[in-house]
Amino acid sequence: MADAYNVAMAAKIVQVYDSEMRVRPPIEFGQRIERIDGIVRTRGRYNMIVFSQLNVTDVDRVVAKQVEFFTGLGEDVEWKLYAHDLPPNLSASLAAHGFEPGDVETLMVLNLASNQIRAEVAPVVDVRTVSTPRDVATYVDVTTGIFGKDTKSSISDFELRLLREGADTIAVVGYVEGKPAAAAASNFRAADRSPACGPAGQIRHYGSAASTERSSPSAPAWRAIEAINT
Repeated sequence: MADAYNVAMAAKIVQVYDSEMRVRPPIEFGQRIERIDGIVRTRGRYNMIVFSQLNVTDVDRVVAKQVEFFTGLGEDVEWKLYAHDLPPNLSASLAAHGFEPGDVETLMVLNLASNQIRAEVAPVVDVRTVSTPRDVATYVDVTTGIFGKDTKSSISDFELRLLREGADTIAVVGYVEGKPAAAAASNFRAADRSPACGPAGQIRHYGSAASTERSSPSAPAWRAIEAINT
């Protein structure tokens, strides 16, 4: 019975995750969501196809069209493929059109109703909430250094998302020895609640000097972490 329950729960989690995080993904800073030909893609600082709903006969046409589109723009694109994604020939089609598989990742989910989490921050880290235009500029500098793409043109959008009353996004910057070393943002959709997940949200912690020295050369190597808040 326990195995059957776990299988059913896993299937439910996957269903809700697809619905809330892929079909209707939170809109991140500097990104826009586009829906075309049965796919959902996000474009901006980076390009990614986050969801697709295709049939066997459409796969090659749609994949080829996306390759042609981004090649024409001179931009890279990542196709986020999950083990449960259909149709079964999607992976082969992506490979045939030049997509190269990256490292295998694992989606992890924690039941917050039955687990207590205590986040311990190292004493040397000063975590500050982004609450002023100056804070926004610092946040943008840190994330620009990490991603390697200039997002300063999106500062006005950042300010609108972070500083307006009732904002759906919270951001923080971590300082080490007074210098910005890492940043994190969490997007909330309070109206989107489901029995399995509760409020839908996504939080990313972006590490610093380990991967880039442009953010804070003297900061320790804070590693990047990504987690889905379910």
